[in-house]
Amino acid sequence: RHFESNDAFSREEAEFLWDNARKAGLSRDEFPAFWSGAARLVLSGEIRSLALFGEISRLENLLLRKMASSPAEQALVRIMEDYQFLEALLTLEFTREEDTRLRAGGDERFSPGGIRKRLSKLMRGAGREDSPAGEAMDQGAEALYKQALQFYEGARARDQVLLENTLHSLDKSAQAGKPASAALIAGGFHTPGLAALMRRRGIAFAVIQPEVPSIHEGLAFKVFSDAHAAFAGAEDLPGLTKQQKIMLKEILEVGAPALVKSG
Repeated sequence: RHFESNDAFSREEAEFLWDNARKAGLSRDEFPAFWSGAARLVLSGEIRSLALFGEISRLENLLLRKMASSPAEQALVRIMEDYQFLEALLTLEFTREEDTRLRAGGDERFSPGGIRKRLSKLMRGAGREDSPAGEAMDQGAEALYKQALQFYEGARARDQVLLENTLHSLDKSAQAGKPASAALIAGGFHTPGLAALMRRRGIAFAVIQPEVPSIHEGLAFKVFSDAHAAFAGAEDLPGLTKQQKIMLKEILEVGAPALVKSG
């Protein structure tokens, strides 16, 4: 078999092939390039990207903390970590775990103003003056911060809406004599919340996370150019940020059906 970089090759296939090769008297040393390529394919198929990048981030933070020897350096490392955390929030790239951490940490630690106060205190301790433009920058950052908090508050509320809509669809199927089962497709942020809701209600479920070996160039371009946040009519509303577009889209998707339902 000729292996390409995007081939799928499971551990079971590799073990089956190796067992039969060994029985036929073939040595691993005779085909080093083949077995090396097969090992890489097996490893790439078993890597879980979220866990991998989470581990990389933890190792980077541990390394920085180890290198920071003085109290001032250690305080700066903590500020850097919290700044990266804030950046993920403002760009709407939070995971559910990060959202939980944010609500536990509070505004004083993660808000732009809170981070800036800690950094200013550190700079004064080092004999350096803060930038006079800082206050104006803080106001804009605080506005984005509040919008991001509202967005994720709405995202958590959508868990219930997604589940209720799915259960309503199942009820309709049951009334029509169809099997009462469904596939609910949701983003990774919603999965923990939906799972918790279904456990509390005694609903049997299974979580399936697809493995995507490659992304179509067109889809990747839309994601990285923020086109995934667009919706019909947005071109008539110039000046909106990515946050504002997504929040408005959420209001239309969740709020409008609720208003229709309530009459």
